[in-house]
Amino acid sequence: MRIILDTNILVSLICFKSPAINKVMEIISKSHKIILSSYIIEELKKVAAYPRINKLNEVENFLDALPFEYHESNINNNGNIKIRDKNDISILIDAIDTKADILITGDNDFFDHTYDGLEIVKPADFLKRHESF
Repeated sequence: MRIILDTNILVSLICFKSPAINKVMEIISKSHKIILSSYIIEELKKVAAYPRINKLNEVENFLDALPFEYHESNINNNGNIKIRDKNDISILIDAIDTKADILITGDNDFFDHTYDGLEIVKPADFLKRHESF
């Protein structure tokens, strides 16, 4: 499967060392394709550079070591994507443009609508379904 990760998943993994997200990444890395977009990477670096977080070096090292498919973000929405937080539009466009099968996110705003062919799941739900693999 092709899986795109929301920025909040990467922040939880790299900056806050979430064991649950670490397990999600282990499962994905074994048998799935990770997709990261330029928008997600830039958003991740911006959050990691906050003085109270200060994990930009860890983010750079993580990205250097992680095998992923890179996607250059296209932020042209044309009004087709509806979501409360306008900052999330780019992530949805990236997921659709890359033909991702799954978007993993902890952001409840993504669950207000459905998007053809894209399954949106929380990390805990992904773990429940894939932990035995």
